Amino acid sequence: MLRFLYAVLLIFAACEIGTDGTLQFTKYAYIKSHAGILRLDPVSISPELDVLPYGTKIQIIKKTSEKMKIGSINDYWYFVKTEDLIEGWIYGNSITFLSSEIKDTHTGDVKLDPEKIKEQLHGKWWEIRDDGSTGLGKIYFWDDGKYTYGYGRSDMTEGTYELIKNYIVLDHGSTGGNRLEVFEVGDELRLTGKKKGKVYTFMKGDPDPESPEIGDPEAEDSENEKDGTEKTKKES
Repeated sequence: MLRFLYAVLLIFAACEIGTDGTLQFTKYAYIKSHAGILRLDPVSISPELDVLPYGTKIQIIKKTSEKMKIGSINDYWYFVKTEDLIEGWIYGNSITFLSSEIKDTHTGDVKLDPEKIKEQLHGKWWEIRDDGSTGLGKIYFWDDGKYTYGYGRSDMTEGTYELIKNYIVLDHGSTGGNRLEVFEVGDELRLTGKKKGKVYTFMKGDPDPESPEIGDPEAEDSENEKDGTEKTKKES
């Protein structure tokens, strides 16, 4: 409790109100999660500028005037600058103002809440390249332990998976190998695995693994049906 109050005092002792209504800072903070996402704007769907690893020191420039809720978390967005002079917004639950919370011996093996993994795993996961673009690999997970994977528009391979701590073990492999590690990037989860010596990373793109693919006849029929319904409403 005393450490929390101390952190709050440190924050407000070094801030002032900016002309845009945000709070201006001259303090430093550290990435406390496995990694923190640096975004272009203070919105969770904003483009990613960089992914900052655990323990990275950042300069706090300002924060939003009000907290914003993401899932069950309610926190501020902070506009920060890295030691490489990259500037962007990062969500508050990814950082700490206390350097004592950052361990030099951190190995990246952070224990995640199993319920959080189960809740967020269900859906479509797409490969993301180093430049942030989407790759061809994709993995779809269901709550009942089943999954499918494939590349682009190729046929999907089915299998079953088992969740063991921070890892997903896949009995029929995947586009990212037979075992995927789950790790946190800010308020989101990422999956990473290795196949034929190459490391692959996946991010969640759709919460419904049953949703039709873009370009599939089923998706086009659904869109045509929607357009027809809207046209009928306008004519009536």
